[in-house]
Amino acid sequence: MKSNKIIAIGALVGAAAGAAFGAYLQKAWAAEPIEADDFGMRLAKLESEIEELEESQRKRRRRAGTAGTVPFSAMRGVVEASP
Repeated sequence: MKSNKIIAIGALVGAAAGAAFGAYLQKAWAAEPIEADDFGMRLAKLESEIEELEESQRKRRRRAGTAGTVPFSAMRGVVEASP
């Protein structure tokens, strides 16, 4: 019975934290109007960050000697040139 109370309290705290975080994000993002050019720049920045992360992941795999997994870019539909 005590564990049910703890779970219920945890669920309420989690819900409150999620709601507060969501309200913060809405307020922060609403303060910046997004124009089409700005959206494109943000998208390009995210794409470059993804590519950097993929490259570092490939380097780690090469060092570790593991192979045979599908790269994340292939799952996204990005075609990479083979060396």
